[in-house]
Amino acid sequence: MGPSVIYGLGKRKMRKVLLAYGYQQGTTPFYYERALRKLSTLTTAGPSIDVQHKLDFPLPSLAPLLEVIQKVNPDLLLLFPEGKNFFPQDLEKITIPKILILSDLFISFHWHQDYAHLFDLVFITQRKYIKKLQKKGIKHVFWLPNACDLELHQQIPLRRIYDVGFVGTINPWHNPRRSFYLELIKKNFHSCIKTNLWGRAMSRVYSQSKIVFNINGAGDLNMRVFEALSCGALLLTDRPVDSIDLLFQEGEHFISYRSPSGMLNKINFYLQNYKQAQKIASQGQKLVREKHTYLQRVQQIFNTLDANKKIKILPPSETKILLLKTYLKLNYPFLEKEIQKLKNELQKSKLKSKEQLIFLLLSLFSRLKPNYRQRFIQFYKRLRKEYLLELRNWIYYQFKWQRLKK
Repeated sequence: MGPSVIYGLGKRKMRKVLLAYGYQQGTTPFYYERALRKLSTLTTAGPSIDVQHKLDFPLPSLAPLLEVIQKVNPDLLLLFPEGKNFFPQDLEKITIPKILILSDLFISFHWHQDYAHLFDLVFITQRKYIKKLQKKGIKHVFWLPNACDLELHQQIPLRRIYDVGFVGTINPWHNPRRSFYLELIKKNFHSCIKTNLWGRAMSRVYSQSKIVFNINGAGDLNMRVFEALSCGALLLTDRPVDSIDLLFQEGEHFISYRSPSGMLNKINFYLQNYKQAQKIASQGQKLVREKHTYLQRVQQIFNTLDANKKIKILPPSETKILLLKTYLKLNYPFLEKEIQKLKNELQKSKLKSKEQLIFLLLSLFSRLKPNYRQRFIQFYKRLRKEYLLELRNWIYYQFKWQRLKK
């Protein structure tokens, strides 16, 4: 009988896990590594953005993994390709269960939909993309929301001296909507707005804030929701948020806004009715720390794996095509439709070895000179309506943010 672990989740058999990812503090896999070290015998492999932090097997971004697997003999491979990107080159040779975890699908779905085919199980942080991936032929895809780390995301015994707190990326050119809302907060409330903080440094800001402001990227249920709740602050988040009502109840665990004026009104109301704010914050904190931790997410992965034992074996040619499409879209997402058009035309032809020809043509496509690629991208960009809408919203919030700054 193998070793077991008891960590508030009952007696569990220890598994040998190879966690492959690019290390970057504060990213999703950073917290999964901490949880996996408590619930499994863990080995890590991949590149690192921090020269002083090395994984167990330091590897470049496009390194093979088979040699590491042969040395460690793990029960399963768990891969996070994002953060500091890590794309192992020999996935078709790996015969242990391969599990992929994807976040930020609203940014990277254009390549996620190809890369996910290479894995036995796929877990995603944004539930609304499950059906989209299933339509692409990926059957074993599951919702795995973000979570909190009980040790790093905890309430520090400090006075709540700030009306509103926020920790996150602040870039008015990249996300002018967020910058506009934060500028409104700075002008109207005693606030603490920080960037590039993680773990306990971030928790310190949230523990000193009566309200934590959240604004998502594209209706996503982001990490800040769980981190703010776990630190005992009142969470104020924008709407809509993907599937938040399946985990929490508005007015009982968090509050929301839909407009700049709605945000200001909510903050003013709960600052004036702070006992009510404290009650909601306390209820949210209790729920998130009881039911939405990274330890529980890891156990969900293990339970799902136990219920889905079949391993997917793809032929090397199909693996190469999927990898190449992933790399093309990762760097040049606007080529996606052209690639699909090319593939459709080839599939209709009477060629004997379609897969090999597709692979060769896509390889040729990837070698286009940068200036030709750039011309195509600029031209294709102008044709897509969703980019026109995105550009319109960007200009709108740039204008509002700049007026507010004056």
